[in-house]
Formats: sequence, structure tokens, C-alpha cells
Amino acid sequence: MQKCILHYVSLAQFKTLNVIWSYNKVINTVPTVSLKFSKQGILTEISTKLSTEQPSTDEQVVVCNPKIKPGIESNIFTEDISKVTSQNMQGIKEAILLAHKQREELATDLETIKRDLKQYQNKLRWSYILLYGLIIKSVRRELQDSIINQKLAISALENYILHSTVALNVSFENQIKLSFDGMFDSFRQLCKSDKIWDLTASYKVDRFTTRSSANNEVYRTEVSFMTGHLKQITSDIQAMIFQNANGADLYLYPNFVVLWNHLEEFAIIGFDEIDIEVRTTRFIEDGTVPNDSKTVDRTWAKVNKNGSPDLRFKNNYQIPIVEYGEISINTKTGLNEKYQFSSVPLAEAFVKAFVEYQIQVIRLDNVPSVGNNINL
Repeated sequence: MQKCILHYVSLAQFKTLNVIWSYNKVINTVPTVSLKFSKQGILTEISTKLSTEQPSTDEQVVVCNPKIKPGIESNIFTEDISKVTSQNMQGIKEAILLAHKQREELATDLETIKRDLKQYQNKLRWSYILLYGLIIKSVRRELQDSIINQKLAISALENYILHSTVALNVSFENQIKLSFDGMFDSFRQLCKSDKIWDLTASYKVDRFTTRSSANNEVYRTEVSFMTGHLKQITSDIQAMIFQNANGADLYLYPNFVVLWNHLEEFAIIGFDEIDIEVRTTRFIEDGTVPNDSKTVDRTWAKVNKNGSPDLRFKNNYQIPIVEYGEISINTKTGLNEKYQFSSVPLAEAFVKAFVEYQIQVIRLDNVPSVGNNINL
């Protein structure tokens, strides 16, 4: 493992104080993950070196409840995030842990040095008030040198903390780059859906008791999709971020997904393990119909078995039935997430682009001539 030594000490001779403040720290250099996509396969190199860079259609009708009722638990969620990480992604997870450990150690040192700086600045101030700092030049010089050293150390540590992340470098051959860009662009369009919901629970409805035309009662929370960065990873390529209302957010990178709650609970899975599906669902929308959705039918708040309005209920009102796109994401290791989108075409376009790119990644993963090189 490559290391660098951060060392600040004044060259001035000290006499009276016998101490000029100094800081010596052996700093582990930050990990770098390099992904190379080519016709020869995917080469993954993990090393530690100093980084100075700064579709199917379902006619099911469902009814929405925006919040989980007391006593009803989510049943659409990733169960045990600690068991989800793919075996071949363990090296990247360890690199993130290594970078974070260094970041925490340096942050602790930084706070200590800042406290020392205040103490030395107070000492210098009192040396002037009590005059001995003016009379004994060596005392004044030693305090001043210590303050300079502390400021230099603070500046250096802040820079190292800023760069104590996993550096992700990605290179594509042209055809693979085109496929990745197509998926990324379709995701950007998907982010523009008027409404995006995380489906957190779904239960069968007793239609006789509720007098509802819905087959299922669905619980959902509005979330956002966006592009950005996981703060533990530095890369020129942004992640595609799926917010999660009842678990870890999903950060999609070129051939892996980070499920991130916090450092104690995160997992990394490869694209080859993901099962993704899209379908069109008919939804009884008791709220405002999104601008980019299509109303395909209407029903009543209370209905008879044949679908006609139940006349026993006063103020019975009509409700639109709207088509939404629904994307489910699963793995055999326990990932289980489901999202609903107001725009069916945008949901279908993203899944199509994702699967096309995923197929290329899986093919490259199976090219025998290229392997992985991990050196932590």
C-alpha cells in the first residue's frame, strides 16, 4: 500500500518553550477503481494511490393511500442489505470502507489541530499583553512558527479529507459508450416524469366490504430521481439516483449499483444480478391526475359488484382510472423495489435502454480473456 507522510515542523531553533508544534501523520493513499469496457471484456482494477483530482401490460386496478396506516408494515422493500452485496463487488465495497476510515481519522486530527491553533493564538496574544512575548524574541518566534505550522496542517488535512473518496475511472469503447449514453439519456428523461412514487406496500382488497372497484390497496410515497454523486465516490460519470422511501437509495454506476443508507448499511451489486421489469397498470387516482398521464376510464367511489354506482351512499362521486408505468427491480439476494411513474412511455423507454446496455455488460463479463486485478 502506498503511503505519504504529512509532516510540518519549523526549522527555527527553540530555546525557551522547547516545543514548536508539529504534526506527523502517515496517510494511506486513497483507493482508485478503474473500469475498462471493451470488446475484450470488462477489466476492473482496484488499487490505492494518491488522488489529487480535485414490456407487459397489466389491467389490475389499484387504489392509492399516500401513507402507511398504523399497524400496516411495508411489504415492498429490500430485506437485509448486509447480505445483498455481490461477491465480485466486495473489493469496491472494501475500497469505500478504506476511504471512509481514512476520512474519519483525518477529520478527528483536523478538529484537534483547530483546538490547538486557538490555544496557541491565545498564548501569543497573552505574551504581548504580559510583555514577555515582546521581550523574549525566541518565545514569540516559536509561537508564531507553531501557528504557521498549524494553519498549513489544517489546509493540507482539509484537502486530504476532500479527496478521501474512491476515485472511479471509467473508459468505454465507442459502441459500448453509445449504449451507456442512451441509457443515461433515457434516465434523464425519466427524471422529468410529473410524478414518481416509491411503492412500499400492496394488499388485496375485500371489495364486498369496501364497496371499491379496486383489486389491491397500494401504499406509495412520492420520491425524486436525479443524477449526482455518492459522496464516497469521485468520478466524472454521475450516478443515476433512485430515492427510496423505506430503505436504501440506489446509485447506478456503469456496471454496479450502490444501495446506500449509511456507512453501516450499504451494499454493492453487479448489473448481471438485476432483474428489471416494466408494466402498465390501471390506477384509481383519488388525487390530482398528473399532466403526463392518460385517463383511460372512470369508476365510482362506492360501486356495486357490476361496477355501477352504489346508490345507498350519498355524495358518491366519480374517480378517474389512470394508466401509470410501474418498474420493479429485484435480485435473488434480496433486492426488492418497485416504483410508479406518471409517464408510461418514459418508464418503458428507460427499461428498454437499461436492458439493452445490461445485456452488453453481461456479455463482456463473460469474456474469459479479461479478469479483475485487486490490490488494496
